[in-house]
Amino acid sequence: MSNSPPIVILHAAADARHCVEHGLHRHGAIYSTYAGLEVYLAERYGVACTCLSRFLSTEDALGLKERASRVVDSVLDSLDATVSREIARSTGWDMRWFRALYSYIGKYHLLAYMSLAEAVRRLRTRHHGARLHVYNFKFNRYLDTSSDMDRFLSACFPDLPAEIVSPPGNAPARQGRDWHTDRAQPILRRILRRTLVPWHTHFRRPRIVSGRPSVLLIQPLYQMEFLLRELTDFNAVVWRENGFPEKEGGAPTGSASQLTWNTDTLPSADPCCSLFLQDIQEDFAKQFPRSVRQISAVAAQHKNTPFSVAVWGNSPCEGMRAVLTEYLRSIGVPVVGGQHGNVYGDSYEPWHFDSDFNRCDVFLTFGFTECDLKNLYPDRQIRTRVVPVGYLNKVHAVRRRKPVDLVFPLTNSYALVAEGMNRLLPHDLVDRQRSLLSFLGSVPSATVVVKPVCHPCIDTCPTLPIFEKMRNLRVISDITFVEFLRTHAPNAVLLDFPGMPLFEAIRLDAELLVMDDPIHPFSPHALDLLKKRAYYTADLSEMVGFLALFFEGRLEKKRDDSFARHYVRDGNTRRLILDLLRHCVQGAR
Repeated sequence: MSNSPPIVILHAAADARHCVEHGLHRHGAIYSTYAGLEVYLAERYGVACTCLSRFLSTEDALGLKERASRVVDSVLDSLDATVSREIARSTGWDMRWFRALYSYIGKYHLLAYMSLAEAVRRLRTRHHGARLHVYNFKFNRYLDTSSDMDRFLSACFPDLPAEIVSPPGNAPARQGRDWHTDRAQPILRRILRRTLVPWHTHFRRPRIVSGRPSVLLIQPLYQMEFLLRELTDFNAVVWRENGFPEKEGGAPTGSASQLTWNTDTLPSADPCCSLFLQDIQEDFAKQFPRSVRQISAVAAQHKNTPFSVAVWGNSPCEGMRAVLTEYLRSIGVPVVGGQHGNVYGDSYEPWHFDSDFNRCDVFLTFGFTECDLKNLYPDRQIRTRVVPVGYLNKVHAVRRRKPVDLVFPLTNSYALVAEGMNRLLPHDLVDRQRSLLSFLGSVPSATVVVKPVCHPCIDTCPTLPIFEKMRNLRVISDITFVEFLRTHAPNAVLLDFPGMPLFEAIRLDAELLVMDDPIHPFSPHALDLLKKRAYYTADLSEMVGFLALFFEGRLEKKRDDSFARHYVRDGNTRRLILDLLRHCVQGAR
């Protein structure tokens, strides 16, 4: 029998509170799948905690990501060759159901399993024979599945002495996914956006006119929301998240349980892959009936008012939006998609083929070109037409903005079992934020604003307990970063990660200080241009040196606009989009 002290594994702040309140932290080591709990437990309770991502390196993360990609692609191709063909025989719809639904989120799902399994293997090596107390967690961020920590440990570590801790009232519910659109918003604003705005748009939109071409607008549209008001040459048919009205009867019926599932392509020795297929089967069984009804409703609408073209503004990479887009393309309706963030033509991220490039016939960009894509992915076939139209959601500042020395928009954090392993590793992000906040808190007589995500909590903002206590730092958390820039004039913007705030701040008359993302490196060309505009580094000590020079007034200004002109173009974006849609409609007639 081992004398090793027990190990406790946490996932969220509620787990941490329960652990401390019940004294589980007193007799063993505390680990977590979320790096923010390192800060939370240390600041609130004086308890040491280590994120499991610290057992993994950037090279490990890249290797796991590549492996997950290969497995998912192989499994989905096999399922589409068998199950999707079986569905086609009964419905007449020649669709790749599994590529549509799981080629993107499926990779995140499997990556979470693989990353956790590898971290636990290394944890066992360090604490040989130790008994684990693991707080329960449902792996349902991406797929609607009942898989939880108990099922994961039973499949991947059947000989591991472990106890599942499930506090009453603390069971993880189905988790929301933002995918760039569901970021925290004030409750009133969310209600207005989801009720009054669609209602107002509905009654302003002209009725369907016979003989006029129809364009299907698939919400959310991101920077193409203006099409709801300005697409006056065509019938604008809007598909919202609740779908089209479904009629009883007349639609093909079927149950996913009656389908034959092929598991021959699964790596037989990898339990993570078996869990992955099991979760896909469960999720697909829940989605399939409504998907069939929705496609029937879309087909009926298309028969009455044929769609000349369809448009989406946010990746249709899951659920009904994924199925809808796949169906439209299968029947020959051209689909136009749009860029809705960064890390596209400037940085290496092959999963964007699964989320965006392979889900449309034309892809509208903020500025990058097809040549940029070919240089980034010389071995990939670019099947979509890439059209630069510019960035529409620019900052429109008020006349009198409040001066600020520096603003620090904090990047939100994800757990190892969520999106955390497909970007800067969770613990690396927390270490960056802690070090940068520590330096900023030591600067006297400076106006420094910390801008976390809207309405932050410890489960999204890992360093919240730190900057809440820093009296010389001003915290603004009730507005977005773009809204902040409309009313404030910072002299410098500090970025702990090259996310969307880089594009939002690129045209400011301000210094940009940017830290790297080793998971999605910039292309050599993009990095050369960016370094002419921003102070860019992977080294924390070098970044602190840049900050010291800035506050001393000795940091040389960088205002080169080459990066912005290429990747965040300014111009008549609305007219370019409208002209392109007219061209697509004419080509479809």
